[in-house]
Amino acid sequence: KSDGMWIILNNHDVYEAEHGDYRTVMRFLTGKYNEYFLVENRHQEGLDKHLPDTGLAVYHCDTRGSNEHQDGTPENHYQCALIQADGHFDLESSQRGGDEGDLYASIHGIALSDVTVPNSNEWDGSDSGLVISGIGPSASKIAFRTGATLEDKIVHKNIVADQLIPDDDEAGIESSITIDPAGSLVNIRVKVQISHTYRGDLNVQLVAPSGKIVTLHSGQGGTLDNLALDLDPQSFSPLNEFKGEAIQGPWLLHVRDLWQYDVGRLDTWSLTIEYE
Repeated sequence: KSDGMWIILNNHDVYEAEHGDYRTVMRFLTGKYNEYFLVENRHQEGLDKHLPDTGLAVYHCDTRGSNEHQDGTPENHYQCALIQADGHFDLESSQRGGDEGDLYASIHGIALSDVTVPNSNEWDGSDSGLVISGIGPSASKIAFRTGATLEDKIVHKNIVADQLIPDDDEAGIESSITIDPAGSLVNIRVKVQISHTYRGDLNVQLVAPSGKIVTLHSGQGGTLDNLALDLDPQSFSPLNEFKGEAIQGPWLLHVRDLWQYDVGRLDTWSLTIEYE
């Protein structure tokens, strides 16, 4: 832009994205001339008042991409693809035109990196180096931090559980993720994807290695299908109970179907833990 301003996000620094500042472009450069990332504030005001979500938008851009290619794969992807924070890739699958959960807001720890889901890798799978953390709440101005530091300690694990959930069974099922490094929990993010024909039947708990339990879901949603959780202490305060917990060892996801007739399956779940 000859009449605007470029802000390059490759340095480790704190930035502020202002809504409606169309003269400023916030850009993260990769080692490839055709591939880069853009960040902008899409707060629900003005022209963005009726967007389905509000917060920080991150775009993965490739001048060699094509808007005719909607697969979201290394071979076939948009020229400018919104990195959907919920990891569902609804825009590529044409299931809907975006929804709540696509943008980033109120995330204390690391929101986007090479190990998060979704990630900030380049289309060939290599690490772009983009790390975004400390995202403020959605507002006319949103602060965020870029770049990893030596102080950052984060572990991310994802598991494809693919476990049937027995109907009307108090015992339910357990799925385990083992955390290897030792330390005390500073921040946690848990994602759970369950296919089920009646989410009101479900009770979902996360159990720390110490045995401490936090209930993530207990019957909400009634007759609605399926359950997709994406929780951290900022959006779901009960997770604050885990702060200070020793992270090393098995973390258990306990899923129960407590009513008859409808059945389902635990598809995937993941943990992202910051520690000290």
